[in-house]
Amino acid sequence: MNQAESDQLRDLLVELVRHLDQKDRELARRIEALEQRSAHALAWAGPWKSGKRYREGQFTQKDGGLWMCLADTEGATPGRSPHWKLLVKRGAFSNGKDAR
Repeated sequence: MNQAESDQLRDLLVELVRHLDQKDRELARRIEALEQRSAHALAWAGPWKSGKRYREGQFTQKDGGLWMCLADTEGATPGRSPHWKLLVKRGAFSNGKDAR
């Protein structure tokens, strides 16, 4: 390998290391954001209660169905608000009552 080829290889490696370092920092930021978001996500909030504050990612039960909160809310009723997503519909063997 001559000097010109060696210099070209060094320049390519320096550029590769810079690129990988940038990607590593981006991934670290994304991981940190996900970890902070999941700190309160996917938590059981008990049976739905009117006026209770619900956070994004919490689950509740209303009228026999399992609902997930899509955005922080207070007073929004599952089934009547875009803040809620029905995950499990009340089954044929359900009595329609919430677990207490």
